[in-house]
Amino acid sequence: DNDSQQNTGNTGSSSSSGSSQTQSNDSQKNTEPEPAPSQAKWYWMDMEEFQWVPYTDIDQDIIDKAFTAKADRCNVVGEKYRVEFDSAGSRAGNQFQNNVADPINHMVVNAEPDGSGQIHGMDVADKPKGS
Repeated sequence: DNDSQQNTGNTGSSSSSGSSQTQSNDSQKNTEPEPAPSQAKWYWMDMEEFQWVPYTDIDQDIIDKAFTAKADRCNVVGEKYRVEFDSAGSRAGNQFQNNVADPINHMVVNAEPDGSGQIHGMDVADKPKGS
């Protein structure tokens, strides 16, 4: 029974799925695969330096967990700042300083720098501030 089912599958859909698997493998060998989301990091826009600044590894983890849990916001940098996520659910938001009456907001994105080392046409700092 198993042999006849496999043969039936082979004559119908297997040849097309087999060739698509081959094409997928070939395309992965010939071109750069799309970057995995795990390679992207969270950055905030430093308006004084006009560059994206990565968060520390600890804050990357805090922001990732909050975003994955669909939280509205999370505290970072020892709770000195908060990230409020985009209400539409995109991997972006704004950073505000806590305990300040009218805090300035800084854009926040989750991205990977492009081939020229930029995000949205802006330079990217090598490391978090203060490190």
